[in-house]
Amino acid sequence: MTVVSWRNIVDEIRYWDAIDLLRNLDDELENASRGFANCMFCSRAHDREESDALLLKPEISVRDGRLELSFPDLEGVDKDDIDITIENGEILVNVRIEGEEGGTLFGWFRMKIPQDFDADTCEAEHKDGELRVCLVRRKPSASKKKIVPK
Repeated sequence: MTVVSWRNIVDEIRYWDAIDLLRNLDDELENASRGFANCMFCSRAHDREESDALLLKPEISVRDGRLELSFPDLEGVDKDDIDITIENGEILVNVRIEGEEGGTLFGWFRMKIPQDFDADTCEAEHKDGELRVCLVRRKPSASKKKIVPK
């Protein structure tokens, strides 16, 4: 293992091309945010055994004040085989997937709902093999309240 001093690292950084660093910044930030969102929100393992459970990996985005979870690969899944539950500030999506060889898989996704989104506004739509789950951002409180210490 080679020991590198901070001075050597700083000297190398001086020669980096800023244009090259910025050229791919948007792509890298998009990849990082997608990965970070999945790591941050998918908080813990599910109760099912790993042998019959499949972790669903949605595309997570925030647009127009809405948090949207999009599960694009659910071809052939009936809407009766989809169970979406909100409990204790978490959203849990369970999907029963019939395998081509007659077996059944269970897909799941669990996410802690960010505090600035309202769980009561949750809507879901299953169409053309894609499941979309949306939550609306809470409206900021319009009233101003002054707190006076006792």
